[in-house]
Amino acid sequence: MEDFNKEILFAQGGRVFIGFNPEESKILKKCVLYKILDEVLPEVYYRVHKRRREIYEQEVFKIVRYYMKTTYHMKWIFPKGETAAYLLKYSTKKLKHFEFYAPGYKNREFSIGDYKITFYRKDKKSMLFRLGEIAKVVEMFRYITVYCFDDETRKRIRLILKRRKLKRILRIKSGIPKWMLKELEKIKKIPEK
Repeated sequence: MEDFNKEILFAQGGRVFIGFNPEESKILKKCVLYKILDEVLPEVYYRVHKRRREIYEQEVFKIVRYYMKTTYHMKWIFPKGETAAYLLKYSTKKLKHFEFYAPGYKNREFSIGDYKITFYRKDKKSMLFRLGEIAKVVEMFRYITVYCFDDETRKRIRLILKRRKLKRILRIKSGIPKWMLKELEKIKKIPEK
């Protein structure tokens, strides 16, 4: 499976280009969230530390790709991590309000038409952050049939998730993308009830 994040480049002024997929670029420009990328992101992008810029880029594109998935039925798009948390939280609001973690940066909110985007400090005690940790498992379980796992691997993953023996999942290597293995490392830290 391709790593689509590697295709993303930010140009001057915050305008977005996708390097190797003209069709996807064409679709993205039709997306209503393109207005957020074009008008909101530049407001904060050039005022913050490099690492925080990377956070904005990653989180914004997770949202855009989820939007493209739900709008254009592109099944290869997979929300993960904290993104899954606010997708779950705001799904009933048709994704009109987007929240992004911004460590060390003051809370800030922007509005564009019916859309609102908020940057706020990362708080590990917050409900949204805890929901994000849990959502890594929830979302993987919900979307697992999207991936081309072999049948045996898929069956073992489903069984492990069902039994909540999360640590065992790391022993399964066959057919799992590298980025997902990194996510699974974080799953070990989720406390069992």
